[in-house]
Amino acid sequence: MVQEHSDKLIDVTIDFLDGNLDTALPTDGASLTRDWITALKKEDGFDELITALQALQKELISGAPQASRVRTLVNKLGELTARAIPEAADTYYSALNDLVRALTSFGQRLSTEQPLPINKHNS
Repeated sequence: MVQEHSDKLIDVTIDFLDGNLDTALPTDGASLTRDWITALKKEDGFDELITALQALQKELISGAPQASRVRTLVNKLGELTARAIPEAADTYYSALNDLVRALTSFGQRLSTEQPLPINKHNS
């Protein structure tokens, strides 16, 4: 059951990161980071990753997230995830590599000059 939940969380995250930046709302990203924090707190050895996720979540819910800060944090998450791959179970190796690719691509697509979309559901 744990693996099924982890697989689904990885897939949902990749779909979000691979999606259209114009429709990727900060609140949606904050919700995903919360799910990851909850999942990783159940495991040992992920303190640095949890700290980076908490920083990203804080930025995303700030009301005016800065694209440059989000980009830095997403890139950091990609690096930390890549470093965790050798320690992961074989069943996660491919999915985690896909997640690193999605994180890296999302970070590259974020423009430091373009603001992130505002939560259109609350405006």
